[in-house]
Amino acid sequence: MQTLNERVQALNTLVAQFRYPEAFDQFYHESLLNYENEQAPMIGLQAEREAMEHFLNSVTNQSAELKTVIVADNTSVSEWLYDFTHKDWGRRHYTQITVQRWEDGKVVHQRHHYATN
Repeated sequence: MQTLNERVQALNTLVAQFRYPEAFDQFYHESLLNYENEQAPMIGLQAEREAMEHFLNSVTNQSAELKTVIVADNTSVSEWLYDFTHKDWGRRHYTQITVQRWEDGKVVHQRHHYATN
């Protein structure tokens, strides 16, 4: 069994490559609660899969650079620098902080913090 540090590292490797379907299969719990900033949560992994599929079909020129990771007490915090072009939003270049709570080796709660303007 991998340690939490190893699982977080493996997850972040997939995220940096925009390999979200694999990340979901390996590291996310079916009852995931996912928050985008202060919005109401997406409930369940299937809702997250559908939202991500829509997002990935809408972006080009994407990159994700992992800047910092903290892992402690079944929680991980990752700082990302994202850069992409979205068909509706145009070019986006921003820093995002993702906080994840883990249970039994899976992410059960996730919140993304980033500027929206």
